[in-house]
Amino acid sequence: MDKRRAILIVLDSLGVGELPDADRFGDQGADTFGHISEKMGDDFKIPNLKKLGIGNIDALGVLETYDVAAMIVAADIAAKTAIVELMELRLAKGMCGKSYMTITGSVSAVQAAIDAAKQSAGDKGMFLDESVIARPSEQLMRFLN
Repeated sequence: MDKRRAILIVLDSLGVGELPDADRFGDQGADTFGHISEKMGDDFKIPNLKKLGIGNIDALGVLETYDVAAMIVAADIAAKTAIVELMELRLAKGMCGKSYMTITGSVSAVQAAIDAAKQSAGDKGMFLDESVIARPSEQLMRFLN
């Protein structure tokens, strides 16, 4: 007899990041799963959940400016605004002052950090472009690492 089955895991209230309206409900910075992972470090072992894709909940943020100084300030503001990791800070060097940064973190953290950095660069007239990619492909992330 063929016994097919499905495994359904419900992680209700686990919290993998705040929603855009989090401020209306006092949920800014909500990321229970991410905070547990950060606290536990290498001791946080969930190989079966990782195989199911639980680790694919991050975002990639990119911000580009016309000026090196504006980028340095924007990167500092991004890092202070939310729990994000600065992947790369590429400064001018023959690009007529154009600079960019890439950051990762939860979707809400990356969006908040990019928004704050964009505001800073925009106030100086140095903002060029920005993007936030939710759940970037593994191929893209391998290329960027």
